[in-house]
Amino acid sequence: WIAVMGIAFGLVVLANSENAPAKRRRRELLRFAEGALAHAACVLGVPAPSLVAAAGIGNAASDGTRILVRLSWLDGVLARHCDDTRCRAEVVVGLMAHELAHHILADVRARRVPHLSRARELRADLVAGWVMGQAGLSTDGFERVLRELAAVCTSTHPAWPDRLVALDRGFVAALANAPLQVAMLHHEPDLGARAMTCSVPVWRMT
Repeated sequence: WIAVMGIAFGLVVLANSENAPAKRRRRELLRFAEGALAHAACVLGVPAPSLVAAAGIGNAASDGTRILVRLSWLDGVLARHCDDTRCRAEVVVGLMAHELAHHILADVRARRVPHLSRARELRADLVAGWVMGQAGLSTDGFERVLRELAAVCTSTHPAWPDRLVALDRGFVAALANAPLQVAMLHHEPDLGARAMTCSVPVWRMT
């Protein structure tokens, strides 16, 4: 019995030691995403919501109070599309800015009418492009991920060509220092109209 307990204890210790690098990687990835979200919120001049690691979602989403991200998906995306920190920053800042747009514009509370859902996705892509331009990032890395996600048009998400147009519109507006005009259902708020000075570029974080 003692021998069996010893073996069981050894297996638990071994499992925990094997999981330690994965746990450390998850913490680092979440911290990096939190920095990207904070930077996007600073650029837009809005409070940053909390970011929560969630296993039960496809990739990333806003639930109306928080931003949710599946870290295993994000880790895989970064491994497929990036080989340096700058690219990882482009992907994560673009992703966080996109979901932050859904969050601050309360898209999760709106009715899921297909053509309106697609319009909201394009609006979030436009915001992401604007944030990335204001943050001094290119959209190259995020474009590769967006192309993968938008390979097929669905009832809620437009196809890649339309999403690229929206992303580029936001990015070009940022480079021209144009204020971000985001069309809502009944009015157009002016997000990020005043210049923001945001601390610690996220792509310099470790």
